[in-house]
Amino acid sequence: MADKARYFLEQSIPELEKFEGKRQVACRYETNLALRKKRVQRLGLKGRSYTGSRKIFFILDRATRKFHGDIGLWMQYIDFAKKEKASKVLLKVFASALKLHPMKTELWIYAACHAMEENGDMTEARSFMQRGLRFNKGSKQLWLEYSKLELVYIAKIITRRRLLGIDQQEELPSNKTNDEDEEMIELPAITGEELNHEGSEEDKLENSPLNSLEDNPAFNGAILFAVFDLAIKEIPNDIEFIFAFFNSFAWFTGLPCQRKLLAH
Repeated sequence: MADKARYFLEQSIPELEKFEGKRQVACRYETNLALRKKRVQRLGLKGRSYTGSRKIFFILDRATRKFHGDIGLWMQYIDFAKKEKASKVLLKVFASALKLHPMKTELWIYAACHAMEENGDMTEARSFMQRGLRFNKGSKQLWLEYSKLELVYIAKIITRRRLLGIDQQEELPSNKTNDEDEEMIELPAITGEELNHEGSEEDKLENSPLNSLEDNPAFNGAILFAVFDLAIKEIPNDIEFIFAFFNSFAWFTGLPCQRKLLAH
């Protein structure tokens, strides 16, 4: 084991000897990389060197393996992978972090938001939220953030449809599958068949006629009803928790399903 550790240290750069602590090392290299990029831009040089990035990834990978209980370090790793647009690395980091820390709700929320906002994949975002709730059914924060994620998604679809000026188009096809993720929680009246259509759900919601959208659980509030009902079942008799849901529903004005949500 000592020989292996010595080998990895020798493979790094000499500056490693000047620092004590994993965070200082990662931050120092990230700073050096940023300065290097600015210098290249100032000199008008073309091309890009990945040497600095690779070293930082190497350090962060070794650090999270050794100090896997440090959530702050995992977040540094995730943020750097996002900054470098290293999608494959980011997926592996999320997977490793969530496997080691399934009770850390902030990681599930971060992964879900990234899936929707950066990848445009709401199905994946729901998967993160539902798997997170499998481990943290008593987390008020996770339940509320799940509902907000659905609200933001509906609002985004409505905004895009209005910008595109969509009226009546071809009806949304129904391609259903019976595959279910064993790690997902069960949402009443909502099944994987309604969510796992072929192609992009977002594209279909953007381009479907309004009458078909009224039957879509992602648009008509059915998923939100299910999330709310299951949340208060898991966390009963908590008035403040219930009010927090309705405050979120009231905040998103202009949603077709808002009136039904507030009257639920």
